[in-house]
Amino acid sequence: GATPKSYAMSVRIDEVKAFGKAWDDVLDALLIDGAGRFARKLSDEELIDRSLATVLMRSNPSEGDINRLLGALDARLRVFPSNIDKILSVMKSFNSLRDIAFQIESSIGRTASSGFTTEEPDDDDEILQTLAYPPKRVADLDNYVGTHVCAKWMSIGRQLDIPQNDLDCIQLQTHQTKECFMRVMTLWYQKANIPYTWAQIIKVLETPSVNERAFASDLRKKLSCKSQNEI
Repeated sequence: GATPKSYAMSVRIDEVKAFGKAWDDVLDALLIDGAGRFARKLSDEELIDRSLATVLMRSNPSEGDINRLLGALDARLRVFPSNIDKILSVMKSFNSLRDIAFQIESSIGRTASSGFTTEEPDDDDEILQTLAYPPKRVADLDNYVGTHVCAKWMSIGRQLDIPQNDLDCIQLQTHQTKECFMRVMTLWYQKANIPYTWAQIIKVLETPSVNERAFASDLRKKLSCKSQNEI
């Protein structure tokens, strides 16, 4: 019989094949909208080269450009099949791709009955659920977050789905990292492309591109001791 290692490898190969069947659906969705933002998120997660993302981030990427992106993802999955979960996570952050991501998960059997276990939420996850409300003042984001990580304002802005053109304008207008951070927070509040909540900023701090997991954990616990009327 197959060894555990070879069985696990065969399962991953089957998952990659199942993922590959969905590329046409992904292409159709990205041709309508979101190709540039999707490419930027993939680049921030180090799943594609930044140079490729830059091509897709222009105003009207061609079908050929999007096919290059999907080809790069497919090639990466064949070399690093463990990246499936990471790519699915990025897809779920886009309304146009979320259903496709769930369909892929269903096709590769991501259920407890198929041998994949569902982890119980830990204490940090439960705390995070209690912080799904907006900051009372934008200035509070500076007090609780900016004082520690304002130097990473560009990465934070990208994770908050702030358009790259807006981030470039901020960079041209001021070189003070605190001011840059606050402008990003204001744009997030005004545009709210993704939820404007304490829980969301904590999730952003935990992303690989921002890489502030320890601070995010401390912030989560600190905020959980405050009432919603305070922050």
